[in-house]
Amino acid sequence: DKTRLILHEQGRGGLDGLNGEIIDHAQAAEKTFTELATGLEIEKINPFMGAAFIDFAREIPTELKVIDEHDRVRKHILREAAIEIGVPEPAARRPKKAIQYSTKIDRVIKKMARAVKARDRGSYLKAGGRF
Repeated sequence: DKTRLILHEQGRGGLDGLNGEIIDHAQAAEKTFTELATGLEIEKINPFMGAAFIDFAREIPTELKVIDEHDRVRKHILREAAIEIGVPEPAARRPKKAIQYSTKIDRVIKKMARAVKARDRGSYLKAGGRF
């Protein structure tokens, strides 16, 4: 995956750049999701996209997130925090899946886009669900 490849090729400094890219992408997606929620008259709350949380996340050393280029688990600091607050260890250490696939939200959005005859999922989201 991209994280392990960058760590192998560029070292920890490369991960800092990747983290910045991920945050920028997430902030752009957040804007799209906010527009979609507004179009559907849904109140959307996402505390993990707040400025204070993002600043906090940027300060976490990569060593607490990824051990080395062979690390397939990652996000170790979050997993340790989950165990600390009572999440069962097998669940906390389970490999991560992309949220859009594990929750099947991607399929729901595609179905909604087809229902209004949007060209594709991306154009549907950019239009805030209005066609």
